[in-house]
Amino acid sequence: MLRLFLTAAILVLLAITGSAQSLDRNFNGIAFAEAYDVNGRPFTEVNKNDFDGNPLLNENWGMGVVRFKNGKVLREMNLQFNLYENRLYFKQNDTIYFFLEPVIEFAFTYQDENSLPVSVVYRNGYPQEGLNHTQSFYQVLADGKNIQLLRYSYKVLVDVLNYGGPVRKK
Repeated sequence: MLRLFLTAAILVLLAITGSAQSLDRNFNGIAFAEAYDVNGRPFTEVNKNDFDGNPLLNENWGMGVVRFKNGKVLREMNLQFNLYENRLYFKQNDTIYFFLEPVIEFAFTYQDENSLPVSVVYRNGYPQEGLNHTQSFYQVLADGKNIQLLRYSYKVLVDVLNYGGPVRKK
């Protein structure tokens, strides 16, 4: 009986310490979760909403395709691109995640502020230029056999001084 109790107690302790998950603030009604795998790598990231404005490409999520470096392709993913962090997000069950596997290309279609469909393609693997590295995503505007027209979009945080008020980041 004592052996059974000790075995059960050890299993419970292993289950508790085997993975960790904590919920933080909401982002437009969507809960962000922070979870780690057995190697301690994060599955998602916590919403750090301590600034004004939106770091994302647009307000609306879009359905799209993701291509990984290892050749895998995921279709019909709910996607969003963070221009501040140059990172791709996906959403499942109202929880936002980012990919741990290296992504080389993604494409998705979203609706802009006028409810018109906009299709975008982003790709990385281009030579390092300035502060951008080979993992930086560029929007592919035109894709030819020998030449491509690329656009690098980004957002930065700036301090906004309000007369008689605190300094805010925007």
